[in-house]
Amino acid sequence: MASGEQDPLLKTAELIAHLDRVVAEASKVGGEFCLVDIESANRMLDRAQVTRDPATRERNIANARHACQVVASLSGRLSLEPELQDRIHKGLDALRVRLQREDGSSSHRQ
Repeated sequence: MASGEQDPLLKTAELIAHLDRVVAEASKVGGEFCLVDIESANRMLDRAQVTRDPATRERNIANARHACQVVASLSGRLSLEPELQDRIHKGLDALRVRLQREDGSSSHRQ
């Protein structure tokens, strides 16, 4: 190896470590996205509860349901820190309960 050249094994190890950091950061961002999407879905349900327009109500519920499905799918593919994973799971559980209530109250209105 010429002077000034880095050992290829050391360079490979550094690249792997860098990629590990990038993947961890991307997962964290994905987890934060999940939390924001859960919050948005809850706001959609809030709007659905106060609107008098049935079409708007159903659209908001459908959008909240879609957000719930996206978060459930995405969070299952991310490698998250336990605390963030727990917050997402608790948020999803609460969102699912609200969606079930909306399903029940929609059937009573018809």
